[in-house]
Amino acid sequence: MISVMVPDIEISMIFQPRAIILIAIFPFFSFYFHIMHKFFKVFIADSLFHEKAIRDLRRFFYLNLAVFIIAFITAVASTISRGYFKMEESVVFIIIHGFVSIISYLYIDMAKKGADLKQENDLTI
Repeated sequence: MISVMVPDIEISMIFQPRAIILIAIFPFFSFYFHIMHKFFKVFIADSLFHEKAIRDLRRFFYLNLAVFIIAFITAVASTISRGYFKMEESVVFIIIHGFVSIISYLYIDMAKKGADLKQENDLTI
């Protein structure tokens, strides 16, 4: 617990470590939702099979993969330090971001194959 005292006003605020961590990761999730916006914007665009779309899909995949790895390491470390397994936020993050990583990887693969097919068709015309 962190206590902040403001002199001359007699205000005492107590911050829990969990609240401080949540405030600290807010910029990350702002960036995450910005990248997610670009990910979904790819499907609305006129052409899915161009390099910028594949690059945006790849960024979203790598971001989800990074969150998956960090949450996995956190879950393993807390399980080892505690001595037993407990369902907590990091396990939920593993499940969610693991699933989203798999789906985004499949989209990337589909977009790459579509871009290759499109380039092959453009060459034969």
